[in-house]
Amino acid sequence: AGETITYGNAITYKGDLPETVEFSVDVKETNVTYLPQESSGIIYAKDLSVENVTVEDISYTTEYSADVTNNSDIDMHAVSISIIYRKDGNLAGSESDLLLSLNAGETKSFSIHSVIDKEEYDSYEIYIIPMG
Repeated sequence: AGETITYGNAITYKGDLPETVEFSVDVKETNVTYLPQESSGIIYAKDLSVENVTVEDISYTTEYSADVTNNSDIDMHAVSISIIYRKDGNLAGSESDLLLSLNAGETKSFSIHSVIDKEEYDSYEIYIIPMG
């Protein structure tokens, strides 16, 4: 559909620290079906919006809260919420959570409590990804 999706999650690795790490996703034409939005039942990331973002220090955590709205006419079982942390423009960490049951036209609040030290990043981005 021509969309860029940004997603954060944790990967555990035990061993020597590599100089670089690369990830790639390979989608073969044989396992992808392209359908127009009108008949597919697919909700695109652009159909979701985030508003009223607040950041609050609570004890040893930082709480990121916001409202997410399903601007489509399709009910969703869940959406994935990711916070991507950056330091000097580079990825510094991430956290993810699920928001269950977001119906067409509905707005719901969410919050994610982060234990990542604020000195480890200088900016953050919130991404909402439709999960069906």
